Amino acid sequence: MQDLYFIKTRHESIEFAINLIAEKIPVETAAGLSKIPNKIDEMLCVTVKGDDSAELVGKTVKLPGKLLGLAVHQGVAVAVSDVQNDSRITTNNEHLITEETRSVLCVPFTFEGRTFGAAELINRRNGDT
Repeated sequence: MQDLYFIKTRHESIEFAINLIAEKIPVETAAGLSKIPNKIDEMLCVTVKGDDSAELVGKTVKLPGKLLGLAVHQGVAVAVSDVQNDSRITTNNEHLITEETRSVLCVPFTFEGRTFGAAELINRRNGDT
């Protein structure tokens, strides 16, 4: 936790959180996204840990209609344990969700009441969704 004192930017804090999450929670993919200044409906993918998603780093993600958008705009964690049977999700509309996705967790990162980023965790390993 001492490392927190040396974090200077929003992106560094998101990378720190995703590294910690990926170390402690067994998931196939953990992505960290940052809000883009002056754009309410887009986020920048800052970091990805896990299965073959590194090409998403540096790409923007449009939020409308996405589970991630719901989490960020409402400021709440959104967990889906059965992606294939959840009517809110279509695989062609989500940026990390594919036909193989079983479960997803989207959590906003907030500081002093303002959302500055989010984490998206895909497919918990070694156990129930």
